[in-house]
Amino acid sequence: MTTDLERRIGEGLRGVADGLTVVPPPAEELWARAGRRDPATRRTAGDRQRAGGWRRLALGGWPVRFMSSRWSGPVLAALAVLTVLGSATVAPGLGLRVPGLGGADSVPAAGDAPILPSRFAGMSLLTAPVSTSPPGPAVALYRQGSLGTRLGTSQVLVLGADGRTYRRLDLAEDRGVTGPDGEWHAAESLLSPDGGRVAVADSARVTDHLDLVDLGTGRVGELLLDPPAAAFPLSWTPDGTRLVVELRDQPWGEESSTDARLVILDVGNGQVSPLPGVRKADMFDRVAVSPDGALLAVPTEAGRIDILDLTGTRQRTLTMPEGYHLNSNAAWSPDGRWLVVQRLEVTHGALALLDATGGTTGTPTPLPAAGAGTPHRTTLLGWTSSDAVLLGVEAEDYEIVRQSLDGTTRTLARVGQGVGRTARVNDLWFAGGLLPDLRIGDPGDPDRGPWPWWWRGLVTSGLGLVGWLLFRRVRRWRARAATAGPAG
Repeated sequence: MTTDLERRIGEGLRGVADGLTVVPPPAEELWARAGRRDPATRRTAGDRQRAGGWRRLALGGWPVRFMSSRWSGPVLAALAVLTVLGSATVAPGLGLRVPGLGGADSVPAAGDAPILPSRFAGMSLLTAPVSTSPPGPAVALYRQGSLGTRLGTSQVLVLGADGRTYRRLDLAEDRGVTGPDGEWHAAESLLSPDGGRVAVADSARVTDHLDLVDLGTGRVGELLLDPPAAAFPLSWTPDGTRLVVELRDQPWGEESSTDARLVILDVGNGQVSPLPGVRKADMFDRVAVSPDGALLAVPTEAGRIDILDLTGTRQRTLTMPEGYHLNSNAAWSPDGRWLVVQRLEVTHGALALLDATGGTTGTPTPLPAAGAGTPHRTTLLGWTSSDAVLLGVEAEDYEIVRQSLDGTTRTLARVGQGVGRTARVNDLWFAGGLLPDLRIGDPGDPDRGPWPWWWRGLVTSGLGLVGWLLFRRVRRWRARAATAGPAG
């Protein structure tokens, strides 16, 4: 006798089955059962189908139908499948982790080199918000989409350091306002050098605080403003401990730029340090912080940049070429030698390198041309090294271009802008501290995080409808089979 328990049980069952005597009913009775009349009950097959397939109850005045036992197996199986699929869509909203749907699984491990995808994923209404699905450190923050609406056609997005995690900065979107031009604009936001936080300010309202969003947890901290003001974040110090902010007593656009004032906010203790008497020459100018965090480059008059320490004391003055402006907070080179200024015309046509140490002015460097030699609007995004900058070039796609100081260019990445540029990129900022280690590649399919509730509801409802239609189809097929007579 075998000692295999499963084999012994199988042999025993076969023995029981072989010992049963099965007497099949007469063929006439089988045909009668399959025909239109059941001799025992004198009911048609259709009557049996209606009576056996469904039964009615009256519950609170509403008819409630439930299935008979012969349908319970297929229906329960279908419900089980729908439950599993529905759970996959609903579970993330309940705080449960589902593999492949984002969350903690998508956060890059500490020490991994940041990745810039060679092709950014397109805009999507299914991208999860930072508040409910934080992405971890981000390599870039950008605004994408057409202006004028708040219905998801204009988004503020963060791209995770893994190059594939996309999240919407919902706080900046929620704080957006409709401007004097009748179009909707998100609140101003600025990514920290290490990519771990975003400063979100409100220049369109007078408020008593500025927000800091932690991209690792989704939590929001506040930096108090006393007295309240309309705030515009201009630049982080390289160590991420302080923010240079422009404050106004009235919302942006309702007063002249000469009424604005600059302060330095300590993000650790919330201390506000004014820079007495320091004002930018133009509301669209930026402020750049030196690599060691000790100096500020502030355009204080037309054609002039003052180099100040953090108390506002002037150290020296630089003269810009005519028609140029300091319009990027990433203008200072990593070695502290150069400041990049730019001609602000329709096409943003040229860069100029100023010797930040007080030497010669430098010669404007031509910007890279896109397409058939046609110049396009170009923005300085940062430095990959002391002799190469990153530029954002608005062509058919938004192109991220590396340009060495000798003029050699190479396109690193592209962002699709959609048909008619409905998904155009309006602004893009990099985490400056991550740029030296940045590598370009294809990180794989985008991770947009858990689906929004409205989409989960649509998917679950759609699955339920498909299951119901399949059930009805099978039910009709079985009814036709039960009522059909023998062939011939």
